Amino acid sequence: MANPNTIWASVLVEALVRSGVTHFVISPGSRSTPLAIAAVEHPKTTTTVHFDERGAGYFALGYARANQCAAALICTSGTAVANYLPAIVEASQDFLPMVVLTADRPPETWNSGVNQTILQDGIYSHYTRLDRTLPVPGTHIPLAFLIEMVDRACDAMQNVENPGPVHLNCPFEKPLEPTGVTTDFAPWLLPIRSWLNNDVSLSQNTNRPVTDIDPLIVVQTAARLARATHGLLVFGRENDRKHAESYLKLARILKWPIWIDIQSPLRSSLTYSELSLLNADILSHSDLQNRWQPNVILQFGGPLTSQLALDYFTEVRPDIYLQVHPRSPAMDPTKCVTHPIQTEGGKFAEALYQRLSDSEIAPSYFDSGWSTQTQNFQNQYFGDVKNDLFEAHLAHIISQKISRDCVLFLGNSMPIRDFDRFARLPANCQVYANRGASGIDGNFATMAGLAEGMHRPVMGIIGDLAALHDLNSLHLVRQSRYPIVLVIINNHGGGIFSHLP
Repeated sequence: MANPNTIWASVLVEALVRSGVTHFVISPGSRSTPLAIAAVEHPKTTTTVHFDERGAGYFALGYARANQCAAALICTSGTAVANYLPAIVEASQDFLPMVVLTADRPPETWNSGVNQTILQDGIYSHYTRLDRTLPVPGTHIPLAFLIEMVDRACDAMQNVENPGPVHLNCPFEKPLEPTGVTTDFAPWLLPIRSWLNNDVSLSQNTNRPVTDIDPLIVVQTAARLARATHGLLVFGRENDRKHAESYLKLARILKWPIWIDIQSPLRSSLTYSELSLLNADILSHSDLQNRWQPNVILQFGGPLTSQLALDYFTEVRPDIYLQVHPRSPAMDPTKCVTHPIQTEGGKFAEALYQRLSDSEIAPSYFDSGWSTQTQNFQNQYFGDVKNDLFEAHLAHIISQKISRDCVLFLGNSMPIRDFDRFARLPANCQVYANRGASGIDGNFATMAGLAEGMHRPVMGIIGDLAALHDLNSLHLVRQSRYPIVLVIINNHGGGIFSHLP
């Protein structure tokens, strides 16, 4: 039998579904009963149930990484809410969509010593694009107001210039289960009848497109690139693989050396002989440092994994450093960027290519022999130690043995650094990692969410300490509908710390 809570929760879930949120990750609890029932009973939703809110949060994070679509989290009141914070921080830092629905007790119980009650209003506010506490459900609150709030939250979450998590705190009074009320709710539902009968949204908001490309900036940038004899192309972390072809066209016409981060889709789109690829060994080569330094850097995408590369760019501090990135604010950890360009990378690369196709381009002074020499050194080195298994060698071996189209998740600390420096990825290999805040937790859960979102198997490579931090989420790995291969490196608890002075 319906009551205000169940009707309210059903309308909330329906509004989310109409905004494209169809997967719900539920952690069991009493106060969240109306939300959980509404999510499970909706004909267009799928659900995952996990007892640990921290792992559930990272599952939703992995799901968003897979397809840029949000999952909705549902939990009860109290410390359950706080356990979502690490995943919300990571989603915020990496511009990933996520809906967080936290059940709460009514406001009159706050700050009164009532059991399992904390201040949940605004608890994530530094890391959410919208954070609101909804009113307690009742027939005096128009349901159109609830729909509008959900639509506003989804608009904020999907804002193309600054997407990220949103939080709706949902207080409920008892009864929480769908029983005990015989009230006629038809008058309450009447104002939204047309909405209920049609698959439409009440929201009139539309997201602004990513900043349009300014033709003058294209002309000015192309002129700078055409004159540069010591240019460097940099491709940082990026989720969207559709830009790879435009990047390749630009790289081939410029013929500059290239630095490609392990999380750039371009990393698995190149053959290692067609362009001059830089790595940490080349940048640290004294011969290169004495004879060549870039005075123009053009970077697409977000920050880099390699601290050595970041230190190198800081040291050489080129006269012109252009960074193309659709998000705001600009991602500039080195404080070297002189020309931030906020627009979509693939479109800007295509515009530059079209402009440069009719231009005379200065020859690059970079000696491609450095790239070949360093690659030959790596091949010889790993050939000499082929019977020894250590972390750098493991990255080299796995990258050569995995299949085309593999989905790879790398843990922070040493795995992603070793793959960034030593891996030669097969074609179309997709690499993911939690590098927004680079925490150690949630790796197993992220893999499970990634597999669910991509509908594909996933291989995960993490250290032993990272594995210990997320043992609860082996439950998610076990119940995954898609195979998850785990490679856990036993480096005796935090191998990266051996590099500290």
